[in-house]
This record gives sequence, C-alpha cells and structure tokens, in this order.
Amino acid sequence: MIGESFIAFTHQITQQVEIRAQANGSLAQGDNYIDNSVSGTTLANNQIPSQYTDAVQESGDIKYVLMDGGGNDCLINNNGAAALTAAEALFQTMADNGTEKVVYFFYPDPIGQNFSSLKTCLDGLRPDMKALCDGLTMPKCYWLDLREIWDGHPEYTDDGIHPTAAGSVATGDAIWSVMAENCVAQ
Repeated sequence: MIGESFIAFTHQITQQVEIRAQANGSLAQGDNYIDNSVSGTTLANNQIPSQYTDAVQESGDIKYVLMDGGGNDCLINNNGAAALTAAEALFQTMADNGTEKVVYFFYPDPIGQNFSSLKTCLDGLRPDMKALCDGLTMPKCYWLDLREIWDGHPEYTDDGIHPTAAGSVATGDAIWSVMAENCVAQ
C-alpha cells in the first residue's frame, strides 16, 4: 500500500482490506500488508514512488500494489501534470521490478468550499491518470474511481477530504471488491 494521507491518516483503509483478505483466506490471520503510505507525500518529488522502492528493498518481490496518488500534488502544488509524469515513471519502475498488478484508487470529490481548487485539479488529472492506468499491460492496472462509492455519503469524511471510520470501511471494501474481481493477491 503506497500513497498519502487519504490512506495514512488512520491506516484504516489498509486494515479493512486486511480484514477482508483474512476472511477470504487470502491473507493469514496475524499477517499484514506492507503499508508504506505517508501523509503529506506527492507522486512528484519521488515521495510516493520511494514508498514503492523502499518496499522492494525491504521485501524483495512486490507482485501487487494498492495505491492512491496525485491528491497532494493537486492540493499542495496544484500540479496534476507533474503527478502524471511521476506516475508514468513509477509504473515503469514497477514493470522493471516484475510487479504484476496495481489497484489505483482515485479520490472522491472533496467536500467544501475550501477545496474548490483541489477539485478542479483532480477533475483535470483524473481522466489522464485513468487513461494511463487503463493502458498498462505490465503491471496490469485496475482503476477505482471512489466518487461512485462516496457519492451521497457525507458521513464518509469529517474534514472534506480524509475518510472517517465509515469512509475507510467503504473504501477498503471497494478496493477488496476490485482485488477479488481481478485476482489481485488472491
């Protein structure tokens, strides 16, 4: 698991995916996924990509990646283009390392007037990032647009961008569904 505060704020998304994987028998009881997500990181400046390379150095063989990315590139730097360029390089690194599959979950719409520029940037980045993900064959990338999951559920966030416990459960369950449907870490 790599990404920024959407994951790392509470790490409950990772925990929910682990609960589902353990219930399915895909992850042994007591085992955990590597969660290298860190709040405040971006795809650009090699921050999120270094989470991946750190996992490779720690574990050797990373076959599956669950990730987000681009939110802070938009929020902090208003630069979706830099996020896209960094993602292209990251996916090439993954291919070079033999990573087989990626589930890329992209942000729900931020809630509140304070995030109008973030929403504008994400709206611009989303189709380009989806096209990149959809076009990959190695690693194979599965796109999950969280807007569909979060729409109509204001209880999924307290601050307009980070998930509450309910938002983390809904997000983790949606990620698990994509994983199960596409034999990711099964």
